[in-house]
Order: sequence, then C-alpha cells, then structure tokens
Amino acid sequence: MDLIKSPLERSKRSPVRTCVGCSGRDDAEALVRLVVNVAAPDGVAPDGVAPGGVARVAVDLGDGRFGRGVHVHLRTACLRKARSGGIARSLRCAVEVSLGELLEQVVEASNRRITGLVLGAWRARRLLVGADVVCKALEAGAPLLIAATDAGVVLERGPITRAVAEGRAVAWGDKTSLGKLVGRDEVAVIVIQDPGIAQEVLKARRTADLAGEARRQGE
Repeated sequence: MDLIKSPLERSKRSPVRTCVGCSGRDDAEALVRLVVNVAAPDGVAPDGVAPGGVARVAVDLGDGRFGRGVHVHLRTACLRKARSGGIARSLRCAVEVSLGELLEQVVEASNRRITGLVLGAWRARRLLVGADVVCKALEAGAPLLIAATDAGVVLERGPITRAVAEGRAVAWGDKTSLGKLVGRDEVAVIVIQDPGIAQEVLKARRTADLAGEARRQGE
C-alpha cells in the first residue's frame, strides 16, 4: 500500500539555486544539496578548493550550514552530468563518486533525517503513539501520520485511510524500528503534531522516493 502523497503546502518560497547538472534554476527545496570536501593531489585537504583536487561528495539534507556545497536535481540525467562535469566546473575539481553510490547516500541521509526528526518530536512531546490516540489526533487535524510498512490492519481504520487520501501520511520503517524510537517493542502508527517537523519528514521521505526512482531509471 503506497502512503506517499503530495507534500504539505510550503509556508514561504524557498531560495533559488542552480542545478550543477542541467544548469537550470529552481527552488532549493526542489534540489538536493551536496557537500563537497576537496583533497589536493598530495592528499592534504585544503581550506579552499584546490584546482586539480578530488572531491568526495556527501549529501546534506539538514540546514545546509556545513561544508562547501552545490545543488542538483534528483534526476538521473542531472546527476550524471553533475558527477561527470557539473561539480568539476563549479568547484574546479574531479568527483570521486558513482551514480549508484550517490543515490544510496541520498536514501541513507533521508532515513537519518527522518529518524532525527521523529526523535526530536518525541522529546518535544509533539508525537503521539497508539492506534486510538493517533486516530483521535488525525480527526482533530494532526498534520502527519507515519505508518510502519508492516502496520497491517490498523491502516483500514477510517481516520487513517482519510489521512492517506489527504496526503497527510507516509510509510517509513517497520513496527520494530518505530518502536525503538519511542521506547516500545513495536509501534504500527505514530502522529507528528508539529507542522514544521511534519513538513520536514515529508520532504525527506519524498527525497528518498526520488532517489529510488532515479536509481531504477539508471539500472
């Protein structure tokens, strides 16, 4: 059952960035930021970008404060152009990462991002657990349901099916992994009550889906 729907409405327009693959300009939220660490030919990491150096690329789905970065669309064509020439032109260095490795990094970074967001919501007491409590919260307008991929028959409950239809739901993790985040053996469904956290979870989940689609297209 696919729970992935359209993201929440953005409260404000995001900054515009240039894709190092297609060179097109787009909202930053429509691209992924790659943090690039450049090592000089002798293996010493310089403070700036050294011409002729080799770039090691990491995915940044957080606040974008750390590292020298570039942006790219999560499209197979853009990613290939970025690693074959776009990053090199932007930072005057070679790139040491394959398309498959880059996409795998995106998925892993998305999962880490969601884990951190869920833990943050739990610690801030902006997360609810348990089918009955979750259903009541959804009926009251809670912004986001997270359902385990093996949630089972609980997904058939009215408030949950409506949340799915309305785009207020994502499938992520399994019952055991969700349970560990909130100190329980198993959890099938949780609700995020904070709109800001909910929006960030949706963005991270959608990013992982785009990476998965790009990986399938590249096979």
